[in-house]
Amino acid sequence: MDFEDAEHQYAAQPADHLTPDKVFEQHWVVELLNRAHARLRSDYAATGKELEYDLLKSAVTTTGDLDSSQASKQLKVKEASVRVLVHRLRRNFRAAFKDEIAQTVSSRT
Repeated sequence: MDFEDAEHQYAAQPADHLTPDKVFEQHWVVELLNRAHARLRSDYAATGKELEYDLLKSAVTTTGDLDSSQASKQLKVKEASVRVLVHRLRRNFRAAFKDEIAQTVSSRT
């Protein structure tokens, strides 16, 4: 992240009065989400499924943003298969996210 990006993100932050601990936690979670996405994209790219990841990633953390019909055409699969691919992507994302958390904490309790 360069200075301009950091400045833009800082300016976009809401003007609330969170404690430093809450601000840290929010930034920590965002960083974990970004790392999990990066790891997953890398894993998909390594198996030649980068397009699949790029088309379906919006379905991981949001609902309703995915155009299943368009995705099925681009991936050359049936729409029902897109739902299965999204389910697998979400499962893989959960695993990657949990692993990223595990790397930042001292115990799993």
